[in-house]
Amino acid sequence: MVRLMTVVSYIFSFLCSQDPSRSFAIGGHLLPFCQRCTGLYLGLGITFIYLLVSRHYKKGLPPRSVIYVNIASLLVMPVFGFHLLDPGPAWRLWSGLIYGNAIASLLLPATSIICTGSRISQVSRLYRHFDRAKRAEKSIQTAKFHFPYSRPIYEKQYEGRVFGQYTKLSTFAFFVLFAFLNTLPIWFPIQSTFLYYTVLTLALIGLLCVLFCLVSVMAFLIKRMTALLFLPLISRMKSCK
Repeated sequence: MVRLMTVVSYIFSFLCSQDPSRSFAIGGHLLPFCQRCTGLYLGLGITFIYLLVSRHYKKGLPPRSVIYVNIASLLVMPVFGFHLLDPGPAWRLWSGLIYGNAIASLLLPATSIICTGSRISQVSRLYRHFDRAKRAEKSIQTAKFHFPYSRPIYEKQYEGRVFGQYTKLSTFAFFVLFAFLNTLPIWFPIQSTFLYYTVLTLALIGLLCVLFCLVSVMAFLIKRMTALLFLPLISRMKSCK
């Protein structure tokens, strides 16, 4: 076990400064990454598990409300990461948590869209939803003009579903997860050896999922580039025969 912990610490040494004064100690064990990176890897690991179990990453583009929250979470990191604000350990953990959540929420669905070869269908679906949303908006405006005190059925139909195949329930589940991650700094860390190994496991899951997404996209792009380069050559050879 000691040798395994040494290997884990060595792996994360390439990604984190591992400053002991800025790292959490859980159950008498010092984590092999700083407080902000603890939040980052936890956010990645928890969100990746949620997306894989719920299979929401296959639903395409998330609704605008989710995208806006993720963009805001990404913008928070430079403020805390460059130490423009550094209120303490809990805030470092929090900034890492929402940043990791945003990366996972955007990276895994994007990887799925690219690597399944369904980009065209996703884009066409996006345009269809935009077209339907525009038509629904016109219907809503017309109905509101004629019946200002009623709520048109079209408003209920298109409410909470802007992009892709996300539903109100999917969007609500994301915000439940987001709220849970925001509560972690309140009680973290509990002094337990079990929690220490749980954090390490989630951190490794988060790191491996990021690497898997990057490798998958690179492999897909290499495959696509190879096909684009060699298909014309093969067709020319066949035409010459």
